[in-house]
Amino acid sequence: MKIKPPAEPLSWSLDLPEELGIAALKKGKVAVILLAGGVGSRLGWEGPKGTFPVTPFRKRTLFQLFTDKIKAASLSFGKEIPVAVLTSKGNTKATQEAFTGTNFTICEQGELPYLDKENHPLPYFGPDGNGTVFQVLENEGILKKWEESGVELVTVVLVDNPLADPIDTRWIDFHLRGGFDLTLKVIKKESPEEKVGLLVMTDHGLQVVEYNEIDDKTGLDYANISLLLMNLSFARECAAYTDRLPLHRQWKEIEKNVWGWKQERYIFDHFPLTEKIAPLLYSREQTFVPLKQRDDLEKVRRALSQKERKILQKITGTKIDEAVLEIDPRFYYPTPELLNKWNGQSVGKGPYIDGDNR
Repeated sequence: MKIKPPAEPLSWSLDLPEELGIAALKKGKVAVILLAGGVGSRLGWEGPKGTFPVTPFRKRTLFQLFTDKIKAASLSFGKEIPVAVLTSKGNTKATQEAFTGTNFTICEQGELPYLDKENHPLPYFGPDGNGTVFQVLENEGILKKWEESGVELVTVVLVDNPLADPIDTRWIDFHLRGGFDLTLKVIKKESPEEKVGLLVMTDHGLQVVEYNEIDDKTGLDYANISLLLMNLSFARECAAYTDRLPLHRQWKEIEKNVWGWKQERYIFDHFPLTEKIAPLLYSREQTFVPLKQRDDLEKVRRALSQKERKILQKITGTKIDEAVLEIDPRFYYPTPELLNKWNGQSVGKGPYIDGDNR
């Protein structure tokens, strides 16, 4: 496959229109898929990664953070946003317990055997990769149910990226105005060695390749961060194509002193199914701070606080003291009432700002 650097993507900004995005949300046309199959072993945490406490003051978990964001967006736009959560066999039960009291749908992905050096199956199994998500949801009847309820667009979000915004009105507007099947958020690479999926141009159009599957990375400056927005009709096309996706392999330690090839299908291998695809460039501090291991936690919490202070400053029009560590999730998608209440108001130095108290 011949590859070359892609054209420079359009950059997200507050100057981009959002009217079509707002209208789509108010009409109930948007659903969310939360990819949450990971476990917290690298964090020193027992259970799903989504149950790890991540926010800097209230110590809300990743699951709670995304739940609160989506509830706030549903309230702001006046339509309940449906959510499907993709789990793996080892964390489904604990994930279901974590989402008690929500209407989120929990769906479990399949597994594939590990292989030995001679490519023979071993008696060990691992999740079959995020590329199977649309097939799983199709088989569970979720995509059809969404379509029947009027959903036309689906955002896909990784649970371990707490800066991810699943309800981005300007992103949705960009997607609709461009007539795309698929748009993806991208960022500039932090360094040439950063281990991220790379945005490339091929004879088949815009695609993503894994960093370890390409030698010459010259000019490949844009990173895929697995934040996708697609037409529901395209997601259903992807579901039908899943069994033809290539299998990617990684040599991993399965348990102590036992190694094997882990097999997975990746979601970005669906991209060649359409030429109506476009990236939208975001700043890293705005949209990407992955929580992979315990050493990432301080950086993640600082990034969350910084983003939330900027949100609050935009709403109030006043300077926000750095003592503010966390804000009410309703500030992410403020209602007109909340905006009116806080516009021009000074904010104290408390670590948590509640939307009901000023």
